[in-house]
Amino acid sequence: MTETSEFGRDHDLTEELAPAPALDEQSTGGERRGRYHSVKEAIQPRNHFLTRIRKMFSAKITTSHIVVALLLMVFGFSMVNQLSTETDQSLARLSEADLVQLLDDLRTRTDKLNQERYDLETQLRQLQSDSSTQEQARRAAQERKRVIEIMSGSTPVSGSGILILVEDHRRQVPADVFVNLLGELRNAGSEAIDISGQRVVASTWIAKRGDELVVDGQKISPPYRITVLGEPHTLAVALGIPGGSIARFKQYDATVSVEEKQKLQIDSIHQVDTPQWAQVVE
Repeated sequence: MTETSEFGRDHDLTEELAPAPALDEQSTGGERRGRYHSVKEAIQPRNHFLTRIRKMFSAKITTSHIVVALLLMVFGFSMVNQLSTETDQSLARLSEADLVQLLDDLRTRTDKLNQERYDLETQLRQLQSDSSTQEQARRAAQERKRVIEIMSGSTPVSGSGILILVEDHRRQVPADVFVNLLGELRNAGSEAIDISGQRVVASTWIAKRGDELVVDGQKISPPYRITVLGEPHTLAVALGIPGGSIARFKQYDATVSVEEKQKLQIDSIHQVDTPQWAQVVE
């Protein structure tokens, strides 16, 4: 490539771009020759290097490559083994006092870790014990709540018991006969009683207004259906005692039937009044 200068001469740009010739110290006859004479000769070593890189990455894997890889793996294993050996040798170079101190330090650390493990196990047992105690307290509270609800008549109940039917066509049976009947049932172990849809509790009262029976202010007409929950046979035997309530019902021309049942249900509940004067002792 040539270019005309302002002086009218042609310059060879290739020659201008070429590096300054390097001097050859071994030239004979006192002459110094340039190492590169053109740009092509200057970049030839670089092209040769790039060509070798491309050949290296494009070469196929041969047996020689595998052998070299195995040798490198063996070399790496040898280095690791040497490091381990050097560690053992470093321990071997320690004096007796240093080894004793090292063992004491290890024993101290071991004792500390064992103590921490013991403390954690103790905390775990304490938490498990507290959890078990809380669970027992919760179950006991639920059981007390269940008993109170049954005894107070504030929840429906079911179970085995007896069914009593009283036919009083003449409506002559006085209220005290029913009161005596309830007393005998409680003494026999009854746990829940219902008289024709009225739940009977400790505060229940029974009266007679004219020829009508009144239970807790509610009028009840015959036939009277009395549902009692408890041990069926015990309740039935208690009512069959001579001179008991059933005998008194018959004195007023009323008929009484008692039937043992394995499955009875009482759906009626008693509305509990809020105490006005009694307070719980803290």
